[in-house]
Amino acid sequence: MSNRSQAIPIVHPNAAPSDVTTTPRITKQPTDNICRNFAKHGFCKFEGNGCAHSHGDTIRDSGSDSALDNPSRSSNSFSAEHLKAPVFVPRGLWENGKYLSIDDSTVERQGLTLVQPDSNTSEDHHYEYPGNAAIRQDFESRLTSLQLDPHLHKGLPSRVHNYHSLQRLEQSSSPFASYKISTYRATSSEDGDYYVLKRIEGFRLHSEKAIAAVEKWTLLSHPNIAQLKEAFTTRSFGDQSIVFVYHYYPGAKSLKQANFWHDQSLTTLVQEKSLWSYILQIVTAMKAVHSHGLAVRFTEGSCLLLLPSSRMRIAACGMLDVVFYDGESPIEHQASDFTQLGNIILSMACNFPIFDLHNAMEWISTHYSNNLTRLLRYLLTPQPTPKKLEDVLIICSPNVPDILQAHLETNVNLEKNLLLEMGNLQRFRLLCKLAFINERPEFERDSRWSETGDRYLLKLFRDYVFHQVDEERNPIIDLSHVISCLNKLEAGSDDMLSLVNSDEQTCIIVSYAELKACVRSAFADLIKGNT
Repeated sequence: MSNRSQAIPIVHPNAAPSDVTTTPRITKQPTDNICRNFAKHGFCKFEGNGCAHSHGDTIRDSGSDSALDNPSRSSNSFSAEHLKAPVFVPRGLWENGKYLSIDDSTVERQGLTLVQPDSNTSEDHHYEYPGNAAIRQDFESRLTSLQLDPHLHKGLPSRVHNYHSLQRLEQSSSPFASYKISTYRATSSEDGDYYVLKRIEGFRLHSEKAIAAVEKWTLLSHPNIAQLKEAFTTRSFGDQSIVFVYHYYPGAKSLKQANFWHDQSLTTLVQEKSLWSYILQIVTAMKAVHSHGLAVRFTEGSCLLLLPSSRMRIAACGMLDVVFYDGESPIEHQASDFTQLGNIILSMACNFPIFDLHNAMEWISTHYSNNLTRLLRYLLTPQPTPKKLEDVLIICSPNVPDILQAHLETNVNLEKNLLLEMGNLQRFRLLCKLAFINERPEFERDSRWSETGDRYLLKLFRDYVFHQVDEERNPIIDLSHVISCLNKLEAGSDDMLSLVNSDEQTCIIVSYAELKACVRSAFADLIKGNT
């Protein structure tokens, strides 16, 4: 098969026929053929003045001055195989107060919601990004939380160990006796990621053995544990402090920060399905901790982080092992993890801090299932044999299928949104390549490089995608047309399209596959010139 391009050569409209290599001409067009100028722009300046083609419902009489019949324009004739090209029509028209598009399926396929523009607003878009609104809101809140607030940076050192750009997150009384904890977010100079720095003020490390537990915690990675990266002592804050560094999770809040407990109100119930989800997440995290020979050592509501996606993580792991180092094996503290877990679950279920265990259990038995009451009794009351996480999981097992189904449904939504974002990434990369090529002032000492050869085709394609206008010369803002064109270009579709220059004297019929080859060739030239 020949590799010869099917694109019509671009020539000056007044060029002599001998100067141009022409393809077979169409010597006569039927009078019921729709005028391309009318199809593209909604009007034709030659209507009634020589144009022989149809302009809407009325069929004009053919004239000898037709652009296709005029010998002076023979350079714009089309080859026979190009007759398969679709009629070039504007993308998107208003009709009866509704925005119409010839490719509405693209909007639906890309997950875009078409919104009618409001003349009273100054918004520069008419589309809302789709998908799951809760997921979008979650991600937007996480991105917002990453922005640096200069007011929260005042009075802090510019650099602490390998971390800079500190921002104060909270300063609260510590669960560790008389110590005070300050929490910061910082950026690592090693990998550029965000981390949480928990600083215990005025703390002196009395034994090097206490820091040994930190090494074990840094090796533990679990989706329901805020991973500890490192710990170090510092005088950067003007005193002797110890700093624990954890991975940062945007949007995460402790149960107290999220107002999980409402002033001892018994009117607000936590849904039991959500409660079981939290319980299973904490228990699986406990299982991972115990299997590494460590103990969680819960510290009330501040030790649990609640993420917007209902993910729960155990925070501040390893801090008690260092601050209250007693030389005992962490395994000896594992038994108390069960009782502390029971207290936390009871507080979450009652939605308020617990002061009377007997009354709280009575309230639980009235408002929740027998299975939850059984779990709490197992955790909070002494047992004849040592408590085991396997027994806890057996009690939780009837709720596992429902929770697993909910998580699988969440994963399906995430995968759907991820596919949309991957498509957006492909289109963005393609737009970047076009932007590098189009309107480039000079390349290889050629000031007209972007205006010649394959690059000129890409310039016309840019105009075809972004610069179309309606019959009143108003810009057509049709995102479905843009996405459809970029998708076809990325895929190298065999569909044909008409590219017309600004003076409407030259029309080129070319396929998306040929345009993709032009992009690849032009961008490859730029890459070579950069090396």
